[in-house]
Amino acid sequence: MTTTACARCSKQVPDAQLIPHRGKRICLECEMEIEETANMRKSVYRSIFSLPVAIIVGWLTICIPFANFVLFPLASIAQVVLAVQGIRLGMSINQAPEEFGVGTTEPILLIVFGAFTGLSGLAACGMSLLMLVGLLAAGFQ
Repeated sequence: MTTTACARCSKQVPDAQLIPHRGKRICLECEMEIEETANMRKSVYRSIFSLPVAIIVGWLTICIPFANFVLFPLASIAQVVLAVQGIRLGMSINQAPEEFGVGTTEPILLIVFGAFTGLSGLAACGMSLLMLVGLLAAGFQ
């Protein structure tokens, strides 16, 4: 049984435990680290793209007839919750972006998009509250 050094960590590993990766042979631990970093990077990008989508979908729920009295307040609350989560994720990534496999702009994007989503969610909450007050006032006349 021969051993070969891993191309990434230089640890001596039996040949049967080496995996081909981009023209090099790496060990199982390095392969798992690469996959974990790639999965974290994907989740960060999904979070970045989900914040503007939440704004668009949240404001489009007001256009749905009869269901907008329920969906619009729920979508506005969801916007605020997503904004808080996006800002928290951006702050945690800002501490150590190399652990997540992202650059320095992704945490800033998360924080900025989170702030815009939060402001949009608060505006939508206010608008849904005014809509509810208007419905109650119209019902009592």
